Amino acid sequence: MTRNRIGGMLHYEHLANLHRPADPERLRAEVRRLAADGLRPADISVALRLPLDSVRNLLAEATR
Repeated sequence: MTRNRIGGMLHYEHLANLHRPADPERLRAEVRRLAADGLRPADISVALRLPLDSVRNLLAEATR
């Protein structure tokens, strides 16, 4: 038995989806928070698994 097999295989995509905001308002707030922390739109897109255009649109809404 190897250490990385104890408890079964980890499915990181499933774990990430458990912690991803599902409510559109919370998702919008998370995009803004990550941008305020200095992440670029491309980084936010990868972190939240959102299309880059969606992230850019959400950020553009925040500046209006």
